[in-house]
Amino acid sequence: MTTDPWTQATAPPAGIQVHTGFWALSFLLSLVRPRLELDGGPPTPQAWGDTFIWVAPGRHTVRCSFRWLIVSRAGDATITVDVPPGHVVQLSYDAPHWFVFIPGKWTVGAVQPLALEPGPTELSAPPSMPLAPAPPVAPAAPAPPPVAPTNPAGWFPDPSGGHEHRYWDGTRWTEHVADAGVSAIDPPAS
Repeated sequence: MTTDPWTQATAPPAGIQVHTGFWALSFLLSLVRPRLELDGGPPTPQAWGDTFIWVAPGRHTVRCSFRWLIVSRAGDATITVDVPPGHVVQLSYDAPHWFVFIPGKWTVGAVQPLALEPGPTELSAPPSMPLAPAPPVAPAAPAPPPVAPTNPAGWFPDPSGGHEHRYWDGTRWTEHVADAGVSAIDPPAS
């Protein structure tokens, strides 16, 4: 299947809402953090609960696991979902109940429209982008290189111009970068 690059560049943003959880009697799992991977990218530790991921419309693979004692990928489970333009796919990951060595369980929830402004029945766009930045909505005129923001941590255009986005931790630019919704590691130039 061929994709028109113009259509892809102007497609509305989309997202994946992931809820990670565990059975109440497995309370020891609160000592570890689930690690989410998007499309084979690096594992990103998250808190148990809700995580929103900006993605380009299309097919995406989400993987969740956690470290447990000597096991680096306990509860490892993968799911592939199709995300329509301008929509959010809701996923739920449940960690295994007794044996952390078996896969966790993925459940696909509702597919809702993504509203950039909150509406009565639409899911509003969350302010954070933990794993992947939002794709551009429309082509824009070139802007001057951004200056280090004085605002909280988040994904911003890469000031070096080497990547589409670089993560600002609130005090400095980090090695986390993203291009076309795929995250990678590239240390910032000094």
